[in-house]
Amino acid sequence: MSRARWNFGSTLRRLQVAVIVTGVLVTAVSVASAQDNLFRNGGFEELGDNGRPAEWAGYDFNTGGQFGVGEEDAKEGARYVVLSATDTKHRSCWRQHVPWDDSNVGVAVTGWYRTRGVAAARGKGPSIRFLFNDDPKKWHHLKISTAFYEPAEEWKQVNTVFPVPKGTRDLVIELFHWFTPGETHWDAVSIRPATIKELRNVPMDPALAVDRDPVHGRNLPYAPADGATVALNPPPFLWLPSGQDVTYRLQIDRDEGFGGADLIQREGLDWCCEMLTAPLANGMWYWRYGVDRENLPTVWSKSRRFEVTADAAPWAYPGRENLRVTPERPHLFVSEGRLPELRSRAKDGDLKSIADSLVRATNGWAGEELVEEPKWLPKDRDERRKAYGIYIRTTRRPMDRMEQAGLAYLLTGDAECGAEAKRRLLHFAAWDPSGPSGAFHNDEPAMWVMMRGRAADFYKLLRRMPFENNPYSSHPGRIIGFLGEAAIEFLGEWPEATEWLDYITKIYWGVYPAWGKDDGGWNEGPGYWGAYMSFGLHFVVALREATGIDLSQRPFFKSTPYYRLYITPPHAQMSPFGDGSQWLPSRPGRLMYWFSTLGQDPAIRWYADSLGQGGGASILGVVLKDDTLAGRAPHELPPARLFEGVGLASLHTDLVNGDEDVHFSMKSSPYGAVSHGHQAQNCFALEAYGEALAILTGYYTSYGSPHHVNWTRQTKAKNGITIDGGIGQDRGWHAQVVRWAPDTSDPRGRPCSAGPVRAPRRSSQ
Repeated sequence: MSRARWNFGSTLRRLQVAVIVTGVLVTAVSVASAQDNLFRNGGFEELGDNGRPAEWAGYDFNTGGQFGVGEEDAKEGARYVVLSATDTKHRSCWRQHVPWDDSNVGVAVTGWYRTRGVAAARGKGPSIRFLFNDDPKKWHHLKISTAFYEPAEEWKQVNTVFPVPKGTRDLVIELFHWFTPGETHWDAVSIRPATIKELRNVPMDPALAVDRDPVHGRNLPYAPADGATVALNPPPFLWLPSGQDVTYRLQIDRDEGFGGADLIQREGLDWCCEMLTAPLANGMWYWRYGVDRENLPTVWSKSRRFEVTADAAPWAYPGRENLRVTPERPHLFVSEGRLPELRSRAKDGDLKSIADSLVRATNGWAGEELVEEPKWLPKDRDERRKAYGIYIRTTRRPMDRMEQAGLAYLLTGDAECGAEAKRRLLHFAAWDPSGPSGAFHNDEPAMWVMMRGRAADFYKLLRRMPFENNPYSSHPGRIIGFLGEAAIEFLGEWPEATEWLDYITKIYWGVYPAWGKDDGGWNEGPGYWGAYMSFGLHFVVALREATGIDLSQRPFFKSTPYYRLYITPPHAQMSPFGDGSQWLPSRPGRLMYWFSTLGQDPAIRWYADSLGQGGGASILGVVLKDDTLAGRAPHELPPARLFEGVGLASLHTDLVNGDEDVHFSMKSSPYGAVSHGHQAQNCFALEAYGEALAILTGYYTSYGSPHHVNWTRQTKAKNGITIDGGIGQDRGWHAQVVRWAPDTSDPRGRPCSAGPVRAPRRSSQ
């Protein structure tokens, strides 16, 4: 077949479109008759005065893609449309708006296409994009779906069916050629409402299917795992997401067929996690989840078996109905009923020095000029990184002072402190949530000043991930706490706050944290452990004080202070295996004080005492101040501890006395080298008698800086042996340790063995 002759259209106005590419849903449908076709001029036979197909508009999105009309070898009639690209950045489409009756729950499109010079590639080449709009007069999408097709030199028919979101009144169809050199030709396209039978025959996208394997670094695994003996009763139930437009069902039963008298059912679940509000009886249980798509039958997962024993710790979720606060203020961290007691202690009791210092500090900077709202971050990567750091340094401090002034007023009732807190609050609250300090542009200032607009954006951000199954992103790991605090503060006033608080509490109940397990370890290193535990405990304490629900009793929170105690005891000289490894352990002394109060743990209080630190002059320092707990040196603790969840071993000769201690630590992590962790698989650190000997070199200047990337994170900076000239280990989730297990074949000990430098492995220790 000879190449078609056709005329390119000129570039039209620029139109930016947010593209969310979803899975392709394809099924065989019958070709609609002409009178059923909702497309106008679906055969492209009628041309307008400009020589383009009537009723169709061509767009190149300012990429250089081209569009036109072909007049040779059409599939039907005399003409067809052509889309062309000469570069991988080019894209172009022919578009038509189709008025839609929202009672139609599915759309069926059929037509013919062929390609010229297009190489097969996933997510490129010929495609049809569906934009489901709720208002014909506004460019507002309920959903965007795209169907991609393989290159075809001869005319090939497409038959595609998609569910239509409820409320769709304007269906935009774009015949596309995406991001690859070559041509796509389209002819004889037809569109009509799909039948329920057709929709039921549409298979789930493999990327969203039930029982698919979790992707390491993207998905949490199914829980309880098949065959597991659970540690908590009831255990959290977690599964993989199946898209944005679905709800879930959960069934738990002693009967593998889910027809028994003990069947527990949940329906209409928005999140791919669920926590039960009552314990399960001891014995064997089965669970499965189902995916509900509108107007389609439930798709069920396979059955997974788990066992509940008498050793399982009770951990029943309190339920959304118990997430209540008193309407009287204050109720965030401090209740109205407790306020008189705190003010009495601040006046002439154990909180007096804290209250006096806060008032003095506030008086010192009251009325100072406040930082302006940040500008948009530059597009250049290096300039963006510099600006990002500047915005952090210039916005955090004045916002922190807002909190300090508010705490001074809370403890003393000092009117000037209250006025200063209010002045700052009104200033920062005036910043545009959709502007440069918005959650989707620069989340650093957005996190420090949480208001309703930003809270809603943060919830949207978390749900898009969705965080309950994909929590492996650093900033969202602190956003959850900030959103939880906002939900507590405005519970009963903002209708959406109830949903937010239920979501965040479930995250903390059964999902959190991403970077550690119940044994308390932390994959990003002690420096980031300190920062993120501080963020996390603020929500834990706020929830406890407002509702009585105590997340600090979760195994992780009870165990994680021991990660800090072992990897960096008070006499430690470095903080190994993560960003900020040059920081001394004195930074989290106040944090360890808070943990000691929550757990009533003398060994953890000893840590804070050894550094001469109390709880500090912050809201947690006030709420968790407890002078009745006496610290006790942890002589009775074993000298070594394994945090298997993050692959970290810490061995001491004397955990208490630094002058006598020899401390050897080694990391072999199943997480890989990601986020604020380093390429330090099978690397070690050594301190002895108060001196850092085998150190982890490098500074955390700023994330992604040349020194950080080219030295601090590298294997050669971490006492790691390289055999490739210092290139060392890869960065990424794939650079993981796959097994940490004893090797008893050698009676003299448990030797270590390492695999390839690119993908470290450990078989022992």
